[in-house]
Amino acid sequence: MPVHIYGQSCRLDEIIQIAKLKKLYVIEDAAEALGGVYKGKKIGLRGDCVCFSFFANKIITTGEGGMAVFKRKKYSKTANLIKNHGMSSKIFYYHTVAGSNFRMTNPQAAIGLAQLNRINEFYKSREKIFNYYDKKLSKFNLIRFLPKNKWSKNSYWLYTIIVQNFKKKERDNLMKKLLAKGIETRPGFVAFDQMEIYKKYCKGSFSVSKKISESSLSLPTTSINYEDQNYIILQLLTEIKKLYKVKR
Repeated sequence: MPVHIYGQSCRLDEIIQIAKLKKLYVIEDAAEALGGVYKGKKIGLRGDCVCFSFFANKIITTGEGGMAVFKRKKYSKTANLIKNHGMSSKIFYYHTVAGSNFRMTNPQAAIGLAQLNRINEFYKSREKIFNYYDKKLSKFNLIRFLPKNKWSKNSYWLYTIIVQNFKKKERDNLMKKLLAKGIETRPGFVAFDQMEIYKKYCKGSFSVSKKISESSLSLPTTSINYEDQNYIILQLLTEIKKLYKVKR
């Protein structure tokens, strides 16, 4: 289950090769990657199943919910059955599998389709925001950025950075300082081995995951202009320098 985290594509060729060798299905988590590109093709065309999210903070939204696409028609039919209480399409109130109610409402679908018509506009807007952050922050050697490569293109979901040598305490303190100045940020995802419910499935040490999780944060990327970004960047750099001196 590869995750295209922060809109950055995984190395799908290698993952699919391993899956074929081990006779595994590939279920892509593309919740954050709608519109992202892997080797010239949109993310969502390679795995056996690919899941997208339409939550309120995603590229396009229906308020909540999402979409799953399948490589094989029979799996799509099974998913449609499960989402509709597992009820037969031929016999009323006859359930052929144990299902649930995962159906999208018509109003939600209408909102999603209307936004889909503007998706290129949304991409261009977010791309400008990402590029401006890159331009203004690239000279600051205490910040690391999302990877860039020749074989993929980010979906421009959330602009996420890593602050060098920061641990959770400093990162959280930075977020509080920024929030006090009207700038809402978001912490990096918590590593699986740091959550009690998943620890029993984790074997070995995951120091890199822990380090990235605790030193990363996402900056505002929606409905902001260059003036807003200049303010965010100024306050971000100011507070990092202050906290770095204290840490030293």
